Amino acid sequence: MSAAPGFAYLGTNPITGTAGYPVKRNKSHSIDSVVFDTLCVLGQFPVVSPGAGVARTTSQGIIFIPQAFKVSKVGVWCTAIDALTGDSFNIVVGNGTPNTSGVSGNVAPPDNQRNNGYPTAFAAAGNLLFATDVAFTVANFPNLATATGGYNEFEPTNYDGCYLPGALNLVVTTNASTGSITGLIVTLTGMLIDTNCAQNLDAQPTVDY
Repeated sequence: MSAAPGFAYLGTNPITGTAGYPVKRNKSHSIDSVVFDTLCVLGQFPVVSPGAGVARTTSQGIIFIPQAFKVSKVGVWCTAIDALTGDSFNIVVGNGTPNTSGVSGNVAPPDNQRNNGYPTAFAAAGNLLFATDVAFTVANFPNLATATGGYNEFEPTNYDGCYLPGALNLVVTTNASTGSITGLIVTLTGMLIDTNCAQNLDAQPTVDY
């Protein structure tokens, strides 16, 4: 039996036992398909232990995401920290020199797909995930302690911002004399997006992929 255009016959429906069961390979939330707009782990920066006096101009690690994406949460954990004030982190778009201006609001633009049917506005190199650097304080990390570190999750300033495939830089600022951080782990969750069709599933074309 030959498959109809856009279909692949798997032989037997795993539920009904029907032979010659066709499965459409399209961009949708279904078995045997390329899935977009679904929460997933986008990546984790290399584990680092920045010492005291680290400037925001130095990248602490890069991850490269090969598909357009959004970031919904940033998980942060460290195993120890020397000071409970004076240290902070941020994530910068691009694989070049991190943005050091510290301009509040220098973040990804809002998703404009409602106007265009698909997103056309994306973060630029040097944009930040957080308009203001996130400080390692008890206010931001309720369980933070010098001997055991701490953890928490943070929502980017613009959680609906769109990012083109590319690199993200982790940058850290530490206290000049007592600001070292041990075992810093930063993980991103979000979703992969298709820049050629709307994220509303009802509006997506049934094209083969």
